[in-house]
Amino acid sequence: MLDVYREYLPKKTEGVVDEVIKYKGDGYELKLERSGKMESIGVNESVGKKARVGDYFMKIENSNKCKLKRNDSIICLDCIKISKEDRDSLGKISEWKMFEKNKWMDKRDEKASQ
Repeated sequence: MLDVYREYLPKKTEGVVDEVIKYKGDGYELKLERSGKMESIGVNESVGKKARVGDYFMKIENSNKCKLKRNDSIICLDCIKISKEDRDSLGKISEWKMFEKNKWMDKRDEKASQ
């Protein structure tokens, strides 16, 4: 799994959610459309359950940080679950602080929270 994380975490991805696919367990895949191109990204259950077709999704480069934008609201989420032992092996991983994530806020308040 460490190799998968090392490939996943540096990646930057964004686009409009075209499809949300649920897999066995807590895995989800988002199909994203941007500039006529389709891309897929795996996310955990907390992201997959909140994502809807038409939302704008962003995976921030060199981190485990994701954002979903819907209308005038935004939510900050950790993209994937990483076990404690894998986390220790990977070193420092940029993730949202507890007060920054898992709640919808007005997009205008987003800059104030960062």
